[in-house]
Amino acid sequence: MAITAKLLTDTQLSERLAKVGEGLPDAAAVMVVEWRSRAEALRRHAKVFLGFIVLALVAGIGFVWLADVLVEKGIKAAGKAQNVVLKNRKITEIELLRRRKDDALEQLEVAATKLEERRDKIITAMEVALHGGGSLWFPQDSGTKSNLWRIHFADSRTGWVVGRNGTILHTIDGGKTWTKQVSGTTLNLVRIHFADSRTGWVVGYGGTILHTTDGGETWKKQVSGTTSHLWEIHFADSRTGWAVGYGGTILHTIDGGKTWTKQVSGTTLNLARGHFADSRTGWVIGYGGTILHTTDGGETWTKQVSSTTLRFVRIHFADFRMGWVVGYGGTILHTTDGGEIWTKQDSGTTLSLVRIHFADSRTGWVVGHGGTILHTTDGGETWKKQVSGTTSHLWQIHFADSRTGWVVGNGGTILRTIDGGKTWTKQDSGTTLNLVRSHFADSRTGWVVGEGGTILATRDYDLKLADLTIYEQIARAKNSPLAGLFTQRRQIADLEAIAKSLVENRETQDSLKVDIKAFTRLGEAAVAPSQPPPRVPPDNTDRKSSASDDTFGEFSMQSSVLRVTTILLIAFLVQILVSLYRYNTRLASYYDARADAVLMTQFAGTEFDNLVELLSPDRFDFGRQPRSPMGNAVELAREILRTGRTRS
Repeated sequence: MAITAKLLTDTQLSERLAKVGEGLPDAAAVMVVEWRSRAEALRRHAKVFLGFIVLALVAGIGFVWLADVLVEKGIKAAGKAQNVVLKNRKITEIELLRRRKDDALEQLEVAATKLEERRDKIITAMEVALHGGGSLWFPQDSGTKSNLWRIHFADSRTGWVVGRNGTILHTIDGGKTWTKQVSGTTLNLVRIHFADSRTGWVVGYGGTILHTTDGGETWKKQVSGTTSHLWEIHFADSRTGWAVGYGGTILHTIDGGKTWTKQVSGTTLNLARGHFADSRTGWVIGYGGTILHTTDGGETWTKQVSSTTLRFVRIHFADFRMGWVVGYGGTILHTTDGGEIWTKQDSGTTLSLVRIHFADSRTGWVVGHGGTILHTTDGGETWKKQVSGTTSHLWQIHFADSRTGWVVGNGGTILRTIDGGKTWTKQDSGTTLNLVRSHFADSRTGWVVGEGGTILATRDYDLKLADLTIYEQIARAKNSPLAGLFTQRRQIADLEAIAKSLVENRETQDSLKVDIKAFTRLGEAAVAPSQPPPRVPPDNTDRKSSASDDTFGEFSMQSSVLRVTTILLIAFLVQILVSLYRYNTRLASYYDARADAVLMTQFAGTEFDNLVELLSPDRFDFGRQPRSPMGNAVELAREILRTGRTRS
């Protein structure tokens, strides 16, 4: 039997495949069915492995994409971190520059303070040795002989003075020229208040209230509704104000003075002064130990217990609760509860006290008759008398700071201290007329007014040793008694000879020169634009920047390693899955080929046991190039036929 005769055609094979086991022994039919079932199961396994392959590839691609996204985000985050570090570094550099500037300015301030102290010593020595202990106070031409009682400056150039016979004077150049303003009255004017440089009020005798909104170019009389002398005016703002005066008079306005309303004070005694903490809370004092208090803007005034009938002259409050009152008979009263209880403090004198000034809630001074100057550093628990060197009545005290102050009084008295009152030096006012009020724009610029139209001024002399001697600079000041000594440069030598006799003058002048040099160096260092920026310490921002760069590089390297490792693992897994897929596919094809071969040959006379051994998987080479299922079946069929022919 030829082998080709026993082989089935494709059509015949298809028919046989449709009739599994037809014409075969039962055992052979079962074998064919089993082989078909195994082939189908293996193909299902192969499909599963194929799905795993696709899933692994998708997962790998997704993971790589995710890694790229994370790396990109990491790069952006690292970039932001670097930007933050660079920004912080810039901020640190700016901060260092600011600190350097602040340090320089602080040293500059210290040097300036020393300079001022040295200059004050030289000026004092100059005054004592060359001007009989006087000072450089210069008279200003007021253009009037009327007594002047109050002075007010809005700034160092713009000011007003009021006084007897309706006098109002005004300056816009610091007092170099005073111009008389038309008040529209001949009654005495005793108090002035300005809300700003243009809006102000003046009060005086006969119930006079004057108002201006143009800096005094025009003064208009407001209707007060009284003929009592008014001694005090105060405005909490441009609309709300009070005026107090004789006969228990208290007037109130809420429209800038267009209408004044009389408030019930509850007394007919003269009221002299007031203090208002705000638009609702205030105190008023006067004759007979009167102290009135309001907490509702004056709708109701309550009398507070002073335990004295002496006349009160001045009142001062540091806040809503802590205050003092001074008056005749050496009276000083103190309260810590807004006046509910007033306690008498021991002044150590029976002379009248007329003015009080506190630098803070504990440090203060009081002046009065007989050259009295009292000082406290504990809020008045103890008052100590300071040596004024005069018995003249003192009317005004002012401190520019806790150390520099002035007192003015009768007989042309002007006293000055630069040590908080430990020593008071008499300054030459150039007049014997009574001086009653002063105003200081700063520690070196001020004005004093008094009887007979007196206005005195003092100013900073801007001493420059680099140009002329300090003495020549002082002498060149306007109206200085020493000006004549410097009409010719050669006369400087004469003054230098006098200067040699000044105690410690040479040492002081040399020290001042040193201070000026230090002052100049510090000033140049503080403002020099070409100054190189300070070196930024590497321990701070540079270290942070380096750490940021290292972190960024480490992150990039770790990301790359993770990506490569992932790709290798996915590739290894795919290779295993492909091998399993191929193995199952080939084994399924083999089982199909066994079944097809049996159907093709119908055993060809081969015994069943021999056929099983012949078709054993051990005889099938899975490693060779795979054939088509039909090719495998034909090869097995030939083997079967060959075995059957041998047996024949």
